[in-house]
Amino acid sequence: MLETDKFLVRWTLPEAVRLVIWDLDETFWKGTLSEEGISDYISENHDIIVTLAERGIMSSICSKNDFEQVKDILEEKELWDYFIFPSINWESKGPRVKEIIELVQLRPASIMFIDDNPGNRGEVARYCPDVQIENEHFVEKMLDDPRFAGKEDFDLSRLNQYKVLEKKSSDKQNTGNDNSSFLRQSGIVVEIEHNVEGNIERAVELINRTNQLNFTKNRLPEDHQQAIAELKKQITDLPYARTVGLVKVKDNYGDYGICGFYLCEQIHEWFVLKHFCFSCRILGMGVEHWLYNKIGRPYLHIEGEVLSNPLDDTEVDWINNAASDTGQNDFATAISKVNNIYIRGGCDLDAVGHYLRYVANSIVSDTNIVRDENLIRRDSLTNIYDGLVGLTAEQKETVSALGFDPAYFHADFLKKAKDDDVILLSLAADTTVPTYVPVGTASDDPKFALLMQIRGIFLDLVSTSAETLRENMRHVNWDDELQDRCWNRVEYLRSRFESFQITVPYYRKKLDAVLSQMHSGARMVIILPSFKHRDNSGQIVVNERANAVRQAVLESVKNRRNVRTVDIMSTVDNDADFVDGDHITRQAYFRLYEQVVAAIMHMVENADGEIIEPASEPSDNDEPKSGFFGKFRSKIKLFS
Repeated sequence: MLETDKFLVRWTLPEAVRLVIWDLDETFWKGTLSEEGISDYISENHDIIVTLAERGIMSSICSKNDFEQVKDILEEKELWDYFIFPSINWESKGPRVKEIIELVQLRPASIMFIDDNPGNRGEVARYCPDVQIENEHFVEKMLDDPRFAGKEDFDLSRLNQYKVLEKKSSDKQNTGNDNSSFLRQSGIVVEIEHNVEGNIERAVELINRTNQLNFTKNRLPEDHQQAIAELKKQITDLPYARTVGLVKVKDNYGDYGICGFYLCEQIHEWFVLKHFCFSCRILGMGVEHWLYNKIGRPYLHIEGEVLSNPLDDTEVDWINNAASDTGQNDFATAISKVNNIYIRGGCDLDAVGHYLRYVANSIVSDTNIVRDENLIRRDSLTNIYDGLVGLTAEQKETVSALGFDPAYFHADFLKKAKDDDVILLSLAADTTVPTYVPVGTASDDPKFALLMQIRGIFLDLVSTSAETLRENMRHVNWDDELQDRCWNRVEYLRSRFESFQITVPYYRKKLDAVLSQMHSGARMVIILPSFKHRDNSGQIVVNERANAVRQAVLESVKNRRNVRTVDIMSTVDNDADFVDGDHITRQAYFRLYEQVVAAIMHMVENADGEIIEPASEPSDNDEPKSGFFGKFRSKIKLFS
């Protein structure tokens, strides 16, 4: 470092070299091949190239010579296959080195050009200013230079990967360099592996070692065990909100293995990618664009320099989605016969919807949102029914005073779902959030009811004491103005409403009314809510309100040809699967997805109207033994 009165000059070390581009005459060998010929084939240089390959560092050629003559010599020496993208002709070297860099898809700063001719070195420096450049005298010091430490690769796996890239480049030229046409002919297949725990080390490697296609660069600790522990924590925290996947890619040229990883977090409208990274072996295949669109284009802050931009409007129509077994492929085939899937529910269906995006033609999602600290529960039959019958002018005035836009009360999915559409419905809020009715109307059939939940408050807003409610509000980190505004709403609710206990007849009547409005050609899958949850003390308790909802749903859907139920309790192996409240583990949500798809598959395959009885109530640890799920159990590959 050199410091002066006005300037501070910082010297930085060149970065590690990943490719060496060799001149031949008077550099790799002694003599000029096209004139007096080779006077000395330098065996030490030959060995250097082999050693570099075993360190994962590639070699290329940029030489002014006859291609076939050079190839014959190097094939005889059994060295030709150690070079990638050799450029051997009589044209200027500057443009040719630039072309090699484009073909190998590496950053110029990670490439070194070696040539004895200062004119060639100067020309390459002008065309490729970031390339590292040395003369022939550097070669003997190369292997001891820290930039050439590389990474042990005695199997030459990296060289083989570049040979595949070389073959692909050649085939692309045969299509007239039409990249889209070439990719469509390449047979690219992507498979998403959601069992990250079984491949945790590869996920860590992708997060910490990828650069040029690591869009988030949220690095883990350098210590390997600490990195594994941190990633496990990231993928197990907030299991209802975080979805993860490893990306496997293959095409006509080979199987690239696991070459991508993502972690996505969705809490209501907060939808963001925490990790989004890929190996450069799939650069130019459009995998990152395809995946970004598949998972719903969440917010992505691109960190640092990258070689692609998933945020642009690139349309990828050359990638096929693969399943890991026959049963999953059967699911995909069945789902492909569904036009639209309308999701109406809460965080359970946010998780299911993530997995459905890989197989569904179209998903229209309407799940829980937060508006001015009011949690708008889409997973409530009470709110759906209010939207179905419509609010009176007086009721609109009431909900507005409580901080709700009357437009939040709607049942649009019932109007939109037509032939060959599927509605996926969750009603969990009715089992966990108190229902309120106007004072004096708490009969078996009140004319108007609503749910109200303020973010961060999990108490009955009417029956709980005012002192307790105010104390809870003080712990939600609101300022005084926001606390007062929310408390004014609560006081309005407490002065005009009373708590209402859901009964089976009441709930069934409301659900019958909703189901009667379904289009005859549409289908519906209803998630039976959990009758257990983990309370604030960490104990597992039975939710009696949930049992009433479950019974009403099972009675209502009985003998309906176009409605199936999926029991969330059948996805739970034991009480440890309950994380908090009625939220379950990520693996359990994946099993829920599989059962939802099995239910849809059954309705699609039995369009003649076969009726399957709803599954009987499971015990604490058993899966239902009857119903469609038992029939399709053999086709479902459970998350291990």
